Amino acid sequence: IAAINVLEVGAQVRVLNDDPDSETITLTVRAEPGRNGAPAAQALEGDLLIIIGGPEEVDGLRWWQVETAGGTEGWVVEGLVNADRDDAYERTLLAVCPAEGERLTLRFGDYIVTTGLDGSDPCVLDYISVSAWTTFSHTTFGFDNRFVPSPDGEYVLYTDGMYGAEGNSTLYRLNRDGSERLALTDNMNVYWAAWSPDGQRIAIANGQQIAMMRPDGSSYGVLAQEGAIYSWVGWLPDSETIVYAEQSRWQDQMGTAIEYAFYRINILEGGLREILRTMLDISSNPQISPDGSTLAIGGLEYSLIDGMSGNTPVQFYDEVLGVVIQFIDLETDELVVASDEFFYITTWLPNGRGILVSDSYVLPANGGAPSVIEFSDDLPEAWNFIGWESDTVFLGYVGYGFEIEPDDYGIWAVDVTTGQVERRM
Repeated sequence: IAAINVLEVGAQVRVLNDDPDSETITLTVRAEPGRNGAPAAQALEGDLLIIIGGPEEVDGLRWWQVETAGGTEGWVVEGLVNADRDDAYERTLLAVCPAEGERLTLRFGDYIVTTGLDGSDPCVLDYISVSAWTTFSHTTFGFDNRFVPSPDGEYVLYTDGMYGAEGNSTLYRLNRDGSERLALTDNMNVYWAAWSPDGQRIAIANGQQIAMMRPDGSSYGVLAQEGAIYSWVGWLPDSETIVYAEQSRWQDQMGTAIEYAFYRINILEGGLREILRTMLDISSNPQISPDGSTLAIGGLEYSLIDGMSGNTPVQFYDEVLGVVIQFIDLETDELVVASDEFFYITTWLPNGRGILVSDSYVLPANGGAPSVIEFSDDLPEAWNFIGWESDTVFLGYVGYGFEIEPDDYGIWAVDVTTGQVERRM
């Protein structure tokens, strides 16, 4: 599938760093195309240029004539071959996406891509190096294609960089057209991030803290910081109240016990309040209903485990007690056990009347019996939820994973009321 953001005369381009081993890039703007052209200006990573001429093949490289933001005209190289990376081709220019309207953001192999809701007009926005199974996951094995859109649809949040003990990943804010990629954090493992509904703040869970910042990364402030692990955070509709998860562990003679506690706090007035404590391993990311009235959590229920990998139990000491999804009323903190058959929460329905679970069921929020989605056509099993097209039609994406057939790659639309399946891309 060919991207529509291409290098051509008239295109706006962003100076790009395609070398994962380099923290920054300086691109020389030369008076003439070629390595021996006299330097006329310097362009830094993230600068925007306008292509006004070219391309020209000189010294075995492709050169484009550009105009800088300061009005300087000159020639820049399109990309270079890096001998230290097995002759990998590293781009220096990325065309800004010319498409308009509502866009989907997804991961396609090693790249961040946007498309129209029907899969049309794909644009490549950036290279992503982090392993697909750690992209915005609160456990070691989570869900890929996790990009968090801003309420106005202008930006997405995502993490890139290697997760590990040193915490050297970065939280980025990326324009939907690819014209800006802004680093919001540095040397920090961000397990989860959430925009406030008014778009004025971003809350993050970075393991050691629940913190908050402005959309440009400024005004960083800590809301919770104790001897626990903070793995998830979400907002209520008032844009002043957050809900977060705190994980505690302790050892005894039998193994390791794990408990999650959920809290809510008003960022302006305080008033920290515990919502509930649970022994569920919240394998499925918690979800707040669209109206902010209900919290859904799901996971494995157990008492003790005998081994850990990151936040994930790897060996159970006691028998697993069960799998369960629970609904919690956020006004009364009342717990409703909705299901002991499922634990994989995909997303809330837009009308808030239930959640999509285990890929093929709708579980009502009132605790009723789940309804089965009878698909009208074969839907690949390894799809990832990327958004709702309407109140009843969700969009899923297949494009990365183990044992996935290339013929299944694409965007799929599924009507949860009729089971109608339509391939969009």
